[in-house]
Amino acid sequence: MVSRNDGPERVRDAGGEAVTAGRRLKVLILSKDLNAPGGVVHFVSFLMDHFSDQIDSVHLPIGRATEGGGVLHNLFFPVVNAVSLIRALLRERYDCVHVNPSLNFSSLLRDGLFMGVLGLMRQRNVVVYFHGWSDTDAERIGHSPLLRSLFKVMFGRACVILVLASRFKETLVAMGIPEERVRVTSTMFDGRIFDGLEPRERRNGERLLFMSRFVREKGVYELLDAFASIAAKYPGAHLTLLGDGPEREGMEQRAAALGLGRRITFAGYKRKGEKAQLLLDSDLFVFPTYYGEGCPVALLEAMAAGLPVVTHGAGGIPDLFRDGENGVLLDEVTPVLVEQAIDRLLGDTALRREIGERNREYAWAHFEAGVVTRTVEEVYQRVAECC
Repeated sequence: MVSRNDGPERVRDAGGEAVTAGRRLKVLILSKDLNAPGGVVHFVSFLMDHFSDQIDSVHLPIGRATEGGGVLHNLFFPVVNAVSLIRALLRERYDCVHVNPSLNFSSLLRDGLFMGVLGLMRQRNVVVYFHGWSDTDAERIGHSPLLRSLFKVMFGRACVILVLASRFKETLVAMGIPEERVRVTSTMFDGRIFDGLEPRERRNGERLLFMSRFVREKGVYELLDAFASIAAKYPGAHLTLLGDGPEREGMEQRAAALGLGRRITFAGYKRKGEKAQLLLDSDLFVFPTYYGEGCPVALLEAMAAGLPVVTHGAGGIPDLFRDGENGVLLDEVTPVLVEQAIDRLLGDTALRREIGERNREYAWAHFEAGVVTRTVEEVYQRVAECC
């Protein structure tokens, strides 16, 4: 287990003075190993890095990335992890336990086991944060009285359940989870990636950026088809595709078939400063996803960089994004609609600048890691005091 207590500052009041938000809390956080890839791991790492000195956090790694792997461990790792959790709870008393599942069957089986352990150990002060969400699995649970009852028994014991979209909250309430226990929140971006960086001057607005894993449901092919029309209309337009994934080869073939050639750059994965500089050097972020998103970090990072955005109302995006205010929110993802949205923003320099400035202010005020961490700390305090 990893313990951290090196948050940058205390909670501060409106005048900037350090204040005490409540008694000091010992918090146990369950997630994959902090060296593993994935959005949940990044969230937990950002969270632990930004805790105030009111939180003494301990991380318990779960899943295949824990130490001591091997055939037996990989076969029985949920049980191994459950035993590790029992040992952690026997060694020390925690004011709050934070579990990070996704709403899909494989995650629910594993994390349901952990919730069962917490129940047997009489650990009532539990926070559940659903990061990923499968509409298909949620519908199956909702339509099965047995699965719905099991879900309620396992996860209904949590004092607070955090979700990334209003419609996710509505689904949980329909499953029988008390409405007052479910709270809509957001993920976060790490503002430190922009430290010391300056954007290029944004002139013609024709530098487009996509940043995510290359899977079909992220709207990658619709984007390529749309950009073919944009490239014909705007001779200076260029599209950078930041990321990688199973559709990379297919995307390269589609780009070649469309004759886009040097008008597109496949930039691969970039880390921290390199990624942040690409964001700052771009003019428009295009993210036409229809994937089962929660609250995509890439979207928050683009807004923090001052980019207007073209996106779709998948997952929790409608909770944080307003059509016309933050960019264009697509009703559906088709090449024609994506092309029209891009054209609308490329053709209006003043609108791009207005939206970009609004997005920057909005993102830093609501989604920067320090801001979101303070909100999570408030949840911990509530759970420790009331549960």
